[in-house]
Amino acid sequence: MWLASASPHRIDLLAQIDVTPDTVGPADIDESPKSGETPRELAQRLAAEKAAAVLPHIPENEDWIILAADTVV
Repeated sequence: MWLASASPHRIDLLAQIDVTPDTVGPADIDESPKSGETPRELAQRLAAEKAAAVLPHIPENEDWIILAADTVV
């Protein structure tokens, strides 16, 4: 599993359920909200963009799970 985040909190949450990512790599994306975007829409868009940003780093002949998430406070 590839965790598309460098957040220590996300790593801790996964550890609580005995999950250790094989790779931890943050996605370099613009996290600015778009005009009129709700917090839920922002979080969903950012999670999708983070997953898409790490996808090119995965070799084509390998199957990986990408875990990407975002929190808006």
